[in-house]
Amino acid sequence: MSKDEKENQSIPVFKRFAMLQRACKTVGYNDKAKVGKFSYDFVTLGKLRVEILDPLFEKYGFFFTQLPEVIEGQNCLRTVIFDLETGEPYLQSCIKLTPRTDNNPQDTGSSLTYSRRYSLFCILGIVADKDDDANLDDRTIEERIKDAKNIVELNKLFQSLRDEEKNEYKTKFTERKNELKEAQEKNKLDILENSKIE
Repeated sequence: MSKDEKENQSIPVFKRFAMLQRACKTVGYNDKAKVGKFSYDFVTLGKLRVEILDPLFEKYGFFFTQLPEVIEGQNCLRTVIFDLETGEPYLQSCIKLTPRTDNNPQDTGSSLTYSRRYSLFCILGIVADKDDDANLDDRTIEERIKDAKNIVELNKLFQSLRDEEKNEYKTKFTERKNELKEAQEKNKLDILENSKIE
């Protein structure tokens, strides 16, 4: 145990947590991505965890876990910060996972990774304004419009887009919405036709 860690053990837990928050401040960015027309800077989960947070959490006497769980039928991510000295939970947060669509495992994985980082950013007061890894490239947007199984899923995808993307793809969304409505009406007619008593 280092000298700093010994000294920190005698400090009340809420003060240690405040010291941890101050030590985090901004985390910086270690990667850049280009998705379609957009580019953005971000910090990877690996750097955030291994290089930045783990050493600070150890220094100030904390550790954390992040676990996916289902609450009232909703997929959520629970982040729990423990006091290393007592092993007791000190602070926790639970957020609903919101993948862009319901039928794509990659969307769920992206939502989980995104939520893991942002959950920690919120709890620790970390500034990460430039980070935005929720972008999709043009081909992926078009594929997901085409693959949407119902109007609810289509609307969910539309609402997840940036304003400029909504304007650009509005016609394609409208066309797919009309296709889904027609299919829905045809399905209703087929059901009625098949249920007639002869």
